[in-house]
Amino acid sequence: MMKSYTRHTLWSLCPESNVDADVITALACHLTLDEVKRDTGRGRGVCFLPTELQDMVVNYGMTSAKALELYDTKFLSKAHNCRKVCLPMKDMMNDEGIHWYLAIILMDQKQVHILDSCPSKERQTIRTNAVHTMIEFLNDLFDALHKDVQSTCAPPQIKEFTLTTPEVPTQRHKNDSGIWVCVWMMGSTWDDDYYIWPCNHLRRMQVALYLVKEPTNYIRHKVLKKANQNAPRFEAQTLEYKIASQERKAGSQKRLIQESSFPEEANSGLKDI
Repeated sequence: MMKSYTRHTLWSLCPESNVDADVITALACHLTLDEVKRDTGRGRGVCFLPTELQDMVVNYGMTSAKALELYDTKFLSKAHNCRKVCLPMKDMMNDEGIHWYLAIILMDQKQVHILDSCPSKERQTIRTNAVHTMIEFLNDLFDALHKDVQSTCAPPQIKEFTLTTPEVPTQRHKNDSGIWVCVWMMGSTWDDDYYIWPCNHLRRMQVALYLVKEPTNYIRHKVLKKANQNAPRFEAQTLEYKIASQERKAGSQKRLIQESSFPEEANSGLKDI
């Protein structure tokens, strides 16, 4: 079920490079395999979808039945009762190239989170409309999934979910949108806080390692040995980012407390007058 990729594809994980679509799809394949392995009989936790799905739906009019036929074993196995869906989205920005962002569908909360590391007022409507198009498609797809497995539960009405845009960090380099999508996908299996995940050059190495550690890769031991040499630096940067994130949250809470106490202070001042 693995997505095939070459050394040339992995070169796109080099610092400040545009991450190739095949890297994101390969990551979705690996994460899917891990999810299936973790399945305890109650269904998948997260359903990861490939990058080409948006093109197939928007440009080629692919139906939910065709998607079920193409992606059943690769991405949709036991996904009918998942709690999350991760859908990589792309915005073709002409001369500026491809911008990646991620739509995460939360089944229990009935929400769709749009994660964008480089939001744009000029492109916001285009990106939101693209997500709406895919939501309509996924609504039909999960209806077909439930019928295919003859589920007794009602399929989720994804098209009725609320769209929200959580606060997320902004990318430092213009070509970092793809790596942010990868980091959010990897973190979605264990956390819903999209802000605390650091995204730096070492994260690119982590994604590459996650892909090349597949047992069928006969040089994986050599790669892992070299990567271990950089592990202390990676851990130090991760800790530094987490501390900064905690300080940011503490500052936000302090401002909220100050703002909520302002009316009382104002009233006491008026009494003095």
